[in-house]
Amino acid sequence: FLVTFANVFLMLGILYPAAGAALPASGTAWGLAMAAVRWRADRMADQQRARVLFGRVLLAAVAATWGGSLLIFNLSPPEASPAAFMPTIALLHGLVLIYLRHSALTHAHRLCYIAITALGFG
Repeated sequence: FLVTFANVFLMLGILYPAAGAALPASGTAWGLAMAAVRWRADRMADQQRARVLFGRVLLAAVAATWGGSLLIFNLSPPEASPAAFMPTIALLHGLVLIYLRHSALTHAHRLCYIAITALGFG
């Protein structure tokens, strides 16, 4: 799922170059980093601790990605994007919430993800 997520962000960046370099770079880096951390967490003996660590790394990566993206967008505002661009991004973030539930992350991690994403979109 995470590798697919990274590839979708990469394709969105290629299809809509007006979004700037931040979109494919941040989305691809986020997806690949989360896939690597998830692969490592799956091999831990204590799976509850692995879920907590994965949740913490996920939140740190999401905060860093949003921070970098917002900084880049403030320094060089993107041009207007096609109408289907933002619903696609919102759909991807909605799918991430389903993935987080499927991954059995704690409620606190999921709520923090929602809060960070809402602040980033706001």
